Amino acid sequence: MNTLVNRLLATTLAFILLGTSAFSAEIKMKCNLGKDTTSRFKVLFKYQDRFLMKDLAYGRYEGKWIEACDAYHKITGMVGVLSFTIEDSAVVCLHKYDKEEWGYETVKTIIDFEARTWSTYKDGNPASVLLGGGYPTSGDCN
Repeated sequence: MNTLVNRLLATTLAFILLGTSAFSAEIKMKCNLGKDTTSRFKVLFKYQDRFLMKDLAYGRYEGKWIEACDAYHKITGMVGVLSFTIEDSAVVCLHKYDKEEWGYETVKTIIDFEARTWSTYKDGNPASVLLGGGYPTSGDCN
């Protein structure tokens, strides 16, 4: 009897694990965070919709897949306290700052895998985070 229960439990767990991976979807897209096509601010992002489990999102940085907001953080050279959420085919990266020192409190970047876009906001207003001026505040990804 105990062996039957163990086999049934093992079969059920295998079915759940295989079924979950079978229903997962992956979206890859390349975003150019800079102002031209030769920009060093191009980044490849990957979103994994894992059905019953928590979704994951990655960015390609120095030949490795790392968490999407960490990749964005490193590629743009941003500083600040970073937190993020991953849901509904999108990633929201939130950087917090001391307003007296920086002139703003938050920088929010939304990487939308369904719309294939990215956008950045400082204290709720569209704004670029890249130094040098003339950089976009949002863009399409392909």
